[in-house]
Parts: sequence; C-alpha cells; structure tokens
Amino acid sequence: MDLVVSARMFAYHYPLDETGRTFKDYKKLINDRLVFVATSEVCFSKAFYDPDINKGSLLSVVKGGYIGNISFHSNSLMKTESNEQLLRSNILAVSTDMETRRPKPLPDWWKKKYEISAKGFQSYTLEK
Repeated sequence: MDLVVSARMFAYHYPLDETGRTFKDYKKLINDRLVFVATSEVCFSKAFYDPDINKGSLLSVVKGGYIGNISFHSNSLMKTESNEQLLRSNILAVSTDMETRRPKPLPDWWKKKYEISAKGFQSYTLEK
C-alpha cells in the first residue's frame, strides 16, 4: 500500500512546470483546507504474487474520479513495464476546514474545471 500511496502523493504534489502547477491543481486546492482519506480500497491482482513476473520497474497511473460537494475520488494503478496490472487503489478524499475540522465544500472553480473528467464515475459507499 505504501507504494501506491507514494505514487499518488508524488502525482499530486510534484510541480508539473516552472510555475509550480500541480496535478489537478492540488496545491491550489489544499491552500485553504485540509484533505483526508475517508475510505480506501486496494485490490491486488494474482500477478502481484507471481514470482515469475518482473516487478523491478513499475509504472503508476493516477487519475481523478467522482467529484462531489465535499469529496473527490482518486484512482491509481500500478503496472509492470509489460502492462501487467498488479494493483489498483481507489480513495475517497474529504475536504475539511482547517480550523473547525468540519466538512468544507470543494471550491466551485475546481469542480467546474474537473467536472468533465469526473463524468462517468459514481460515488462509492461502503455497505454497513
């Protein structure tokens, strides 16, 4: 799990260019709020455990997903160089106010900018 979390954190925090812009404007998004992971799902494939599959160099794919009023999804894949999927991870991150620690709506500018990439995704909920 550390590997997929590290890949996601790198994707969200590493500057994309000299302006300091980050993936999905994450740095700008978290400027006035805290974001925490409320739910996480990690699914390992059988290939992950196969000792004959070379895992010396891995590729990570990080994508957005569903965007709600106070939360958003992030989807990650870890694959081998031969495109063998090893694991996938889906998280639900919640936006909170820095001082009150209460839910804080995602900014309209952010939701509007990324709503197109969020189409086709649905919020997932955990069964009680």
